Amino acid sequence: MDLNSIDASDPDIADMHTIPDILQLSQSLKMCLQESEIEQAAHGDFIKLLDSTLQYIGLENWPEAIKSYELLGLKHEPLTLVPPIFEVPHAPLEPATFPPSFREISPPQLELFDLEDAFTSIEQRLAQLTNRCAEQDLDLFVREAGELLGIGRQLLGQDRNAKKVLERVLTSIIHYKSTGPVSDLCL
Repeated sequence: MDLNSIDASDPDIADMHTIPDILQLSQSLKMCLQESEIEQAAHGDFIKLLDSTLQYIGLENWPEAIKSYELLGLKHEPLTLVPPIFEVPHAPLEPATFPPSFREISPPQLELFDLEDAFTSIEQRLAQLTNRCAEQDLDLFVREAGELLGIGRQLLGQDRNAKKVLERVLTSIIHYKSTGPVSDLCL
């Protein structure tokens, strides 16, 4: 056999797989009883252990069985198949023509809040407040802007009006622009 010159140095040959000799194995039958007293008594000849009288069907008793019908006063009829009746724990299934309608799941028990208000920036909220308020709503605009900027949280309940919010904003601006403390300035 000539090998290809490219594959001659490293031929691709599959590993050898051994196959059992089935003819030889079929002639040497083994029992499933391993190392038992019966196997030792039989000395490998398991045919002696087979008992054919257990499942013997003979026709010697057939005439006596037919005569027993007459003695008992029964009709001699061939046996018929009795249809079995199974106990069904559930109602019989029938194919549905329409899909089943399930009851709707109730909404989650969460507080209702606007997601836009939760995720928008302060600048966008101030722009929305500006678009919503007119000139006559100036007091409302100042109070809402103070709440958005966090100034309303610094004030007490009775001081949460537009005048106090503007006072706090002005104080913060003066404090930011001044080089010294606020107390040195004349208001």
